[in-house]
Amino acid sequence: MFGFHTFGTVYGLANSLSGLFGLTLRPLDVLTKNQLNGDYTAVNTLGLVLGALVSAILSIRIWIAHRRIILE
Repeated sequence: MFGFHTFGTVYGLANSLSGLFGLTLRPLDVLTKNQLNGDYTAVNTLGLVLGALVSAILSIRIWIAHRRIILE
């Protein structure tokens, strides 16, 4: 889907988003150990919901783009 011209941009964006996500792990771990008494249920549920939401949005966006290409 991405050619050689946009590979660097897409690869850089993926690495940047991964780094930003990594920065949230330490505060979530401290929150869990201090405020939630070591119970990771809330953090895991949040991760599950956000992951499912992002996956659904990405899937719908790709499906719509694919339909536009076919209909043109």
